[in-house]
Amino acid sequence: MGRFASVVLCTSAVFQLVVSMSVPEIYENYPCTGGPQSLTSERARTSEDCEQIWRIGSSPIGRIWNGSAECHRPCSQVTVGEIVVSLCVNITLTVLCVEDYMTEYRIHFNGINPSPQVQPKNRARYGCYAGVAVLGVLLLVALVGQVHCYRSHRHGSRNTDLVQL
Repeated sequence: MGRFASVVLCTSAVFQLVVSMSVPEIYENYPCTGGPQSLTSERARTSEDCEQIWRIGSSPIGRIWNGSAECHRPCSQVTVGEIVVSLCVNITLTVLCVEDYMTEYRIHFNGINPSPQVQPKNRARYGCYAGVAVLGVLLLVALVGQVHCYRSHRHGSRNTDLVQL
């Protein structure tokens, strides 16, 4: 019973040590452009003998291991330390190296969409639309004013005619 308890305690201590080790994580932003996105890690390029897994969330889309490559949508090409994807997405690269001991690190690539800017020709178009709308409102106000003046003048002249009789 004493030996079993010491084995359990030893196994528990090793498990806690492995679980408590932190994995280094690097965060890199990249600008999203139209078309395919090429993401590269110079650090991962030097880790040719390591397993490299590219993920979107928890779904693997690319993998390099022992000289073989796997690539799944939206991945269009994967090589050591580099992936080409067909759209702008946030991707995590996990690199696992096993030599005398195991090392692991992660690189998070965050796609940043450029802020939408109104092009000058679009501004001119919106300016024309605004000008036409303002002109239309002014014409409507002028028309309503004219009708009101005409009616009040016409009613006023009828009242005057009745008083003169």
